[in-house]
Amino acid sequence: MLKKLFLQNSNHSPFLFTFSGTNPWLKLKEWTNLIELDLVSMRFANIQSLLKVIGCQLESLTLEVDEEQGK
Repeated sequence: MLKKLFLQNSNHSPFLFTFSGTNPWLKLKEWTNLIELDLVSMRFANIQSLLKVIGCQLESLTLEVDEEQGK
């Protein structure tokens, strides 16, 4: 039963890095016990799409965004 996840999205994970839709996050919706997420991302668009998919199930979301590195 996974309740907390740390996810780092970087240039080394191009699937999430370049995608701004909801598809990368759909798998997380299946993890119904997930209530805490720590996310390091380089694009704010990734966070917006994440919130559309699982935002309502999270009790805690910690974000680190560095748009400059994502360019």
